[in-house]
Amino acid sequence: MKKINIWYLSSFLISFVVLIPIATVSFSFFEETSEYYKILKETFLLEYIYNSAILLFGVLILTFIFGTGTAYLVSFYDFPGSNFFKWALILSFAVPPYIYAYSIFAFFDNYGTAFTILKNLFGEGEYNKHIPKFSGMLGAILSLSFSLFAYVYILARASFLYQSQNLIDLSKNLGFSKIRAFFTGYFTIC
Repeated sequence: MKKINIWYLSSFLISFVVLIPIATVSFSFFEETSEYYKILKETFLLEYIYNSAILLFGVLILTFIFGTGTAYLVSFYDFPGSNFFKWALILSFAVPPYIYAYSIFAFFDNYGTAFTILKNLFGEGEYNKHIPKFSGMLGAILSLSFSLFAYVYILARASFLYQSQNLIDLSKNLGFSKIRAFFTGYFTIC
């Protein structure tokens, strides 16, 4: 008789228990339990799906750009403060997205911090109409991206640090710029 692997069995049972509420919610979506479902389906459901897709793709693109860009800069360039930023960029883990959202909104709000800075630098004026507003979808995308880019940063930086030095030396010998070497090496590896 074959021996039962207790770790496999326990992980399967835990996964099954965790999956029960997710499956219940997923299957209850297709049931018409009340009049509210019908109203939601006929009025706001497509708008909710559209807004969620915009938020998802916006955060995905900005998180990738922020995380990969900063990892590339601190890995391949030596500039004043680069050793500080190698570690400081990880600190975005400490701030939840709602704090970023509140901070961005308060900074750029009417008569907020940006207005006060401009007023102190240049004197009285109508600065509010020139200050961008980051409320709504754009503010949500920015706050989530600032909060989540550290995950991409850590993985990209680790990948850059363990990248073969031979590829970097080869690209230098071929006369590639650092940016061209990055894109050529990236698409060759993929």
